[in-house]
Amino acid sequence: MDDFDIGAEHLVFRADALDKGMTDAGLRRDVTTGAKERVWHGAYLPTSGESADGYSAKLERYRATVIAASLNGGPKRTASHVSGPRCITSRC
Repeated sequence: MDDFDIGAEHLVFRADALDKGMTDAGLRRDVTTGAKERVWHGAYLPTSGESADGYSAKLERYRATVIAASLNGGPKRTASHVSGPRCITSRC
């Protein structure tokens, strides 16, 4: 188990949000107000409302981006090299 809290279950995907009654305007508003951060095309990460700086915060955001990109890329997209599973859970 790693020290980071970000996983696929924490991401909000546009298609899922629209199915639950959210609108594109609502998603844009959440990004503008800082309630969500867009980490990939159609993928958002809810924020805590506090600005997170530092290495750990950047690594968590990067991890969310890699997970979102992998999930949105279909069965042939995978993370490799620096973005691979071992490297997004620890310093490489």
